[in-house]
Amino acid sequence: EEMYKVLEQEQMQRGCPVPELVCNTKSFAQTVENWFTLSFLVRDGRAHLWHDPVAGTCVRKVIKRGRGAPTQGLEEQRQFVVSISMADWEAMRKLVDPRACLMKHREKQDVTEAALQKRARNK
Repeated sequence: EEMYKVLEQEQMQRGCPVPELVCNTKSFAQTVENWFTLSFLVRDGRAHLWHDPVAGTCVRKVIKRGRGAPTQGLEEQRQFVVSISMADWEAMRKLVDPRACLMKHREKQDVTEAALQKRARNK
């Protein structure tokens, strides 16, 4: 949900470059987690990827048209597969200014608190 909130906050007609959304210059593991989260947002039809000739691969929040929730099973299925190695991450880190990273670095305490809050909501 955090990434979707970021897409909502940063939402402009043009969206944002994917590396600025998924890259965590401090953590390879969190970058992988961010790619994983983005893949679910795309699969669920909540985010859209496209190629911009200047900015590269970009992402934006999908704006649903019409009333109510989409009808189950009638929407087109979407997915993408990405492979990222440490070398890929190192290259991405060199391209993305840490100040441009849209997903904040998650400290261990932040992750634990978020998990506890989610567990409490699900009870």
